[in-house]
Amino acid sequence: MAGTTQTELDGRLILHEKGDSLVIMKDYYYAVSRMIRKCGNIRQYNSDFINCRTDFERVCFLLKLFQKFFNTEEKRETDKEDDEEEESEGIEILSLPKQIGELVVNTGKDDEISKQCLEKGREYQTKNDRRNALKYFTYSLFYAKSIESKREAYFERGNLFRELNYSAAALDDLAEADKAYESQNSDVQKSLAETYLKMKKYNNALTHLRKANKLLGHTDETILKNITICEKNRKSKMAGPTENWCRYHPEPPGSLLTLPKKQTKAETQTTDLPSFKNRALKFKNTKSERGWILEAERDISVGEVVLTEKPYATVLNNPRVKNCYYCHKRCLNLQPCIECPYVGFCNAECEKYAKEQGTSNGEGPGRHTYECHGILPYLLIDQISSHPERGSSYTGCAATCHLAYRIIANTPQKKLIDYITRSGCYKKKGRGHQAFETSTLVRAVLPPMKFVSSDYSSVAWLNPCTESRSRIELWQKTMAAVFLTFCLSVSGYSMSWYEDDFYSVPDADHRPEIIPASWVAACILYHLQALTINCHTNTLISSATSKIAGEVIESIATSVYPTYSLINHSCSPNAVLVNTAQGGIFVFALHTISENSEVTVSYLCSCYSSPAAARRSVLKYRYLFDCNCEACTGLWYEVSLSKLATLKCPECQNLFSISEGICTSCKSNEAFKQYEELTKQINFLLKTGSSPTNWPEEVAKGTQAWNKIQNLVQPRGMIFTSIRTGYLSLIFHRCGNTAIEPFDKGTNLP
Repeated sequence: MAGTTQTELDGRLILHEKGDSLVIMKDYYYAVSRMIRKCGNIRQYNSDFINCRTDFERVCFLLKLFQKFFNTEEKRETDKEDDEEEESEGIEILSLPKQIGELVVNTGKDDEISKQCLEKGREYQTKNDRRNALKYFTYSLFYAKSIESKREAYFERGNLFRELNYSAAALDDLAEADKAYESQNSDVQKSLAETYLKMKKYNNALTHLRKANKLLGHTDETILKNITICEKNRKSKMAGPTENWCRYHPEPPGSLLTLPKKQTKAETQTTDLPSFKNRALKFKNTKSERGWILEAERDISVGEVVLTEKPYATVLNNPRVKNCYYCHKRCLNLQPCIECPYVGFCNAECEKYAKEQGTSNGEGPGRHTYECHGILPYLLIDQISSHPERGSSYTGCAATCHLAYRIIANTPQKKLIDYITRSGCYKKKGRGHQAFETSTLVRAVLPPMKFVSSDYSSVAWLNPCTESRSRIELWQKTMAAVFLTFCLSVSGYSMSWYEDDFYSVPDADHRPEIIPASWVAACILYHLQALTINCHTNTLISSATSKIAGEVIESIATSVYPTYSLINHSCSPNAVLVNTAQGGIFVFALHTISENSEVTVSYLCSCYSSPAAARRSVLKYRYLFDCNCEACTGLWYEVSLSKLATLKCPECQNLFSISEGICTSCKSNEAFKQYEELTKQINFLLKTGSSPTNWPEEVAKGTQAWNKIQNLVQPRGMIFTSIRTGYLSLIFHRCGNTAIEPFDKGTNLP
């Protein structure tokens, strides 16, 4: 590429977000539209598609269309009229590139793009916009193809870290630049020396200063001055400054109130639901529109952790220049993938694990085995339509398409065939796949006996709500499913195309050795539907200090948790989810949950964020149900606007307005005094910037105060809303994924 314009650069970087602009994707959309236009009776084709009962029938409908028109075109072009001529078979019927090399010609590494990103980063650095400078320096490194481009990117990013006092990251990048320059660049040597000087590591600094002086070949007063400082202090044992950047990705706690107690023998027996903590939850089929739910098997206290779970699959959201693609940890100096410009890793070990085939899902959320070599943009389908201006896209979004692909890519072929055909480990208790049988039939019985997030049967049991979807939505998702199957095939996932069993319904007595591509497409179509209502956004809190103020909540990944997905929504939930290390989550009780009561969480914001009508509208659009929770029917938001708070007197149990100050019945002011004391405790914890070693104690104190407040303040009114928001901020900041990132030059941690 002889020079890259800003428009071309923007066009390449948008591929990190969605791949709809790629020529091959546009050609695919056009080919499908052309086939439909040429089919003759379009109404009949629409009717035939509507009558498809299962996802397998839907993808076969499209695949047969491809086969029919491909062979018609082939005969016309070659002018062969012999009816007995053998028809073409295989992946070429889709009229798409058969090899991944043909597919990724314009989506790989590129030194010109790397150079443009480097210049963009320098522009932001001169404007003191260090966040964007870091983003573009990392993009530059991701796209760098030659050793020359890599060393420039490492050098610029390392110097940015040095300015910000991110010493460890600066040393890593500058060391990579030094290696690429074979220790023959004086500027790199000076930068390394200056970094060590800031860290008060004078011996290391002296080594690089002498190298720089030798490489320059002339006297440099600054170098000589620093050499004198190092020689004077080389025996000093002074500690360097505190590292300016840190991250926290904790594992789930046992409880938010106290340390977990020792379990009895009965409590530690093996259970089929290992995600459930201390046998707190159980499944229940309501046989109503609420479907399968999770309810309390016993009384659950405030702050008790009732569920921990790792995702079956998760995908890192754009921009992917902040977190490791494999472990999802925040990382300043991501190391680029060797073979593609779209992802980075903490280190070589994370990259190795991400690309290993046959690795257990539980060992790391980010798989990159079938997404490398430049194919990733093709998985980010956002607008699957030849004419996007004519209406909305119904694929879900780029993240759900990517996640549906990842679910199948994460699943070994043998395991997938076993589940579909009810053979192997699923022979006795297999329920059949919802892509080949109606959901009503599969979900009428109990959930899989081994309901764990690492087993495919769990993620294949989620409700796709197919009956609530329109024809156009199912058609667009079918197109997306076939295209994603094609991408998975050319990426090396073994499957057969248009062979004898291609259109055959799965049968336990005829288990294929290689899975038909039609089966894979049907599974992906099922997951495209299920994920639009069952995927979850993982978040990370980015803050300039350890104080809970001014933080930014970032969406870093999209994941699917089979067990958590069974928890229904309420605008006034009794439980809350918190994101933890490696894409994990835990759910804790926000309020006391009585035995046999349903456990609920909020899919959106709480009932205090917007009017009931607005919440219901969004929930209906995104999750396909009508919310009839107590907060919606009781118009809690509307009531809270005109009511500060209602207190409950601990002496006589009388309810009175907080504005009264004392109980209107017994004249006691005890409720008001306790309320003031407890809110002061929570506010103090929110304003205190402390070391992470103190965070568990702060969480316990905050939870104890929150528990007592619920006995005093009724759950309606502006004051209760404010206290609840403050308490949850404390929990998310102290128990969830957090990064302390002071990007202003010279900022130090408190």
